[in-house]
Amino acid sequence: MKLLLLSLLVASAVARVRWNEIGEEYDFDQYLAKHPKEYDHDSPEYHRRKAIFDSKLASVRSHNSNEEHGWKKGLNEWSDLTEIEFSELFGKKPAADPENMEENLLQEAEEVSDQEEDEEEVSTIEHYFKGLPDHVDWVQQGGMTQVKQQCGGSCWAHTTTEMLESGLSKTYGLKNSHIPKLSVQEVMACTPNPRHCGGAGGCQGATVELAMKWVKKHGLSLEKKYPIGSAKHFAAQMCPCRNICKNNLAKKERVKVKVDSFVTLPKNKFLPLIKAIQEGPVGISVGTTGWQDYDGGILQCSSSANTVIGHAVLLVGYGKTKAGHRFWKIRNSWGNGWGESGYIRMLMRSDEHKFCGKNTKPKEGTGCDGGPKEVPVCGTCGILFDSVRAKGVYLVDKSGKRMSKKNAHKHLKSFIETDTFGQDRDFFSALEMEDRDRDEREDETESETEEQ
Repeated sequence: MKLLLLSLLVASAVARVRWNEIGEEYDFDQYLAKHPKEYDHDSPEYHRRKAIFDSKLASVRSHNSNEEHGWKKGLNEWSDLTEIEFSELFGKKPAADPENMEENLLQEAEEVSDQEEDEEEVSTIEHYFKGLPDHVDWVQQGGMTQVKQQCGGSCWAHTTTEMLESGLSKTYGLKNSHIPKLSVQEVMACTPNPRHCGGAGGCQGATVELAMKWVKKHGLSLEKKYPIGSAKHFAAQMCPCRNICKNNLAKKERVKVKVDSFVTLPKNKFLPLIKAIQEGPVGISVGTTGWQDYDGGILQCSSSANTVIGHAVLLVGYGKTKAGHRFWKIRNSWGNGWGESGYIRMLMRSDEHKFCGKNTKPKEGTGCDGGPKEVPVCGTCGILFDSVRAKGVYLVDKSGKRMSKKNAHKHLKSFIETDTFGQDRDFFSALEMEDRDRDEREDETESETEEQ
């Protein structure tokens, strides 16, 4: 059944029908005209899918007619799938394996320990925003590559590479399309997962912590070196986990990405996460009930705090509406045709730090072999449960030497000639000019000091 399901998803990832484009006469055949599917008209499968779609369409119309809802539902290439099929399609993501995760940085743990003890006594999260801005958005600051489409249960690998890409943006002053894309394929193929944390590894699931531990030890190649697969692979939702690890670990590549360290934030705590996002995007884990039809606005997750954590995403900021409602901003890996161009805003509850429930099915996406049968989760969609932040992302050259900003700009510019990624040559030329101007100013300062 799963193979049949995957074979249906040949539609473009960017094609969708926005909520305000659904007219009264819109039906399944119009949907198929925009989202071609590989099954015969009037076949049993056609009628089964039509019944699912009709139910989904009725739900979309009913939801959007209620003005009290702060978000809109829409139709996309998954609108003829059941919730179970949709969940199976993208696999499950996990929380951390305590025996395999990187050690927390003790200094950071001490910095937040006093405030952590007070979280139970603080009535609302407004207490934590004293001295912090009402808006943080790393997308608007230009620290993001384009939204990607995952295959299978590879969300953990996408979240890892996207967090590292943003780290390169911060380290070297790169913006948007000028940030080099990193190899999701290498992360999936090479990250060991002996206790099956979050799945069986590769495109069947693992954790951001395990991926970061591997990258810290071995470094990570650019996407051009090890691409994830062809359009045919994506159409069938196949993740070709090629055996690339034996050879590439010993190979001295022209450029690789490394990270000084990473930290897993204290579980189910609000303050550490809101402080971490001030420094850059954070890898998080969430439950995605209701996400399938999300089309825009501020999603309010279930009124119940109980949730199954099954998906890794990248927290890229937060904000506040004119009406005073706070929200989280998250980058997903379901393509830019989903949600708000691949992003979702979720309501940040006033009692986010106290909105806690249980995950009674950790093995469905959050547990390791031998792990607990039940775990506590806090925050909207369980957003406070498992968070990871990278510290000190940088490039190394063929000799393993850490690249300065000047050398990185020079190397990245040279990649344009080999079409490693489609940057604008003028952008790097401008950066080189800035580097030269800075060097000249430093030389002038040194000369003035010597004269004195």
